[in-house]
Amino acid sequence: DKVRIINSARLQDEINKQEKFLGDDARIMVRVSGTENKIRVMCEGQDEDKCKYSAKEIEKAIVEINNLND
Repeated sequence: DKVRIINSARLQDEINKQEKFLGDDARIMVRVSGTENKIRVMCEGQDEDKCKYSAKEIEKAIVEINNLND
């Protein structure tokens, strides 16, 4: 259930953690797809490695939350 995942406190905590890690020169967007059973994670910033790391950490949180119901 992508709506349950996107609204979870665990995911919001991870997004906040990664926003602090990246600082003011980057941004993160996490949203549910309107046409597919997916949650999209986007990270933009000056440091590509940091953005990739943050996106991967958010992805891990999404998978973890999803697996709680399996």
